[in-house]
Amino acid sequence: MDRVRWLAAAVTVAVGTGLVHGGVHAAVPVPVAGWQAASVAATLFVAPLAGVGLAAVGRVRTGAALVAAAMTGGLAFEAVAHFVVRNPDHVVAGADGHVGFAATAALSVAGDAVAGALAALVLWRERESAGTLALPQSPGRPD
Repeated sequence: MDRVRWLAAAVTVAVGTGLVHGGVHAAVPVPVAGWQAASVAATLFVAPLAGVGLAAVGRVRTGAALVAAAMTGGLAFEAVAHFVVRNPDHVVAGADGHVGFAATAALSVAGDAVAGALAALVLWRERESAGTLALPQSPGRPD
């Protein structure tokens, strides 16, 4: 499987787990502020899908960089909101310990981490294969 397909698969899993968690958010319900919804939409849905789109049309490095940045931002946001800071979105406080909420939150965070890491790896490999990671050699210094 080539790098673009791996990237697309990872983003599909991350977006899928995010959608499932969003469904649980609505069902429990755990309300979110408008700015939180906008942040989630941008970092966990729009930007990663745009990154895959860029990669699919040959802009693999740009697409992978966008996915890596978005997933890193989304991972930080979700991890803090669901597991660190007590708020209505915290897995214990927000859903009164609802198992489905906590489980899908954990899966969503894991999906973000995997997609972000894979995007960074794709970016690294693309840059490596293009020769842009090589350190410059000093004149007269053997390899």
